[in-house]
Amino acid sequence: MVIFQVYPTLRDRGGAEKMLLAIAGSLARNHQVFILSEDHEPEMPPGVKHIPLRLKHPLLRLFTLSNILLAIRKHRPDVVHSHHRMPTMLFSILKRTHPFKLIHTAHVTFNDKKIFRFSRADLYIAVGRQVADNLHQTFSIPLNKIRTIINGVPTPASTPASSVCTENGMKNTAIAVGRLSKQKGHFYLIEAWKTVVDALGEAHLVVLGDGDLKDILHRQVKNARLENYIHFKGHQPNATEWMSRSCFVILSSLWEGLPLTVLEAFSVKRTVVATTIQGTTEVVEDGRTGLLVPPRNISMLAQAITGLFRNPEKRKTLEDNAYKEFLAKYSHDRMLKEYQMVIEGMDGKGAPKEKAFHPQAGTPA
Repeated sequence: MVIFQVYPTLRDRGGAEKMLLAIAGSLARNHQVFILSEDHEPEMPPGVKHIPLRLKHPLLRLFTLSNILLAIRKHRPDVVHSHHRMPTMLFSILKRTHPFKLIHTAHVTFNDKKIFRFSRADLYIAVGRQVADNLHQTFSIPLNKIRTIINGVPTPASTPASSVCTENGMKNTAIAVGRLSKQKGHFYLIEAWKTVVDALGEAHLVVLGDGDLKDILHRQVKNARLENYIHFKGHQPNATEWMSRSCFVILSSLWEGLPLTVLEAFSVKRTVVATTIQGTTEVVEDGRTGLLVPPRNISMLAQAITGLFRNPEKRKTLEDNAYKEFLAKYSHDRMLKEYQMVIEGMDGKGAPKEKAFHPQAGTPA
């Protein structure tokens, strides 16, 4: 089979990008796989080829359509797997006159751009049950076209250790991983950190990730005089190693799908302080595997962080439960096998030939 994996850019290497690369690399063992993105000569998994393509700029859509058409005619894909709404809409236009099957994976919940309900994918894959609900209820995607494949992350080579609560010798250290964008809620986390430092005297936040808000967030930290306590490290390909040297992980997001950051934290036996948003509440059980606070609530976020620093016994209970949850539900191999089965099993009607997945559960029907 010839398979296109499509995403606007791999620059940030967040959850969706990591998933796309993992799926592409897995499929490339037996198929011809291309990744279509805007990047210039990005690093590809073994066996995967790259096709540079402008996919998101609104003024270039006609130009993009013509370039997509050239790629289709040259490589003749059997399956196009898009991980973003805009390329899904563009490929929906072209599939009317070309025989490829179109799959869209939804990574987060949305309530805008209702035009997406006119997309024409043969199959919609949701990374979690709440994302599946969002596809059906907000965008009127028929239930028989939705499959739920729960996210997964790689299993550590060895059993992770309980948290030592230091990062490079710093006392009381937590990690925040994610793009420096509005979605991740860094503004509220930085504001909360003032209270955390006041309460503990010393507490360090290591921020991993890059993004459009980098300069704004740096200024916020400087204005709050937190330069000695909040440390921006940029994108780090080994985020789980940083997590394993911390006390716990913080996800202050305003919206998510099914966040890989939480699963990665669980995989290295770290608990999380996260927000009560769709997707996150699907994987974090408040008081059992982590702590949940309302999004944008600075005082409750600070209180949860301070309390977890002060209570190592509670922290160990949460991280032990989190690791058990990861082993039971969030295997990387399981996720890749489910994607492989769906993609390889597309028949003439665009449905998997083998076992179908229940749209809300992601388990064999």
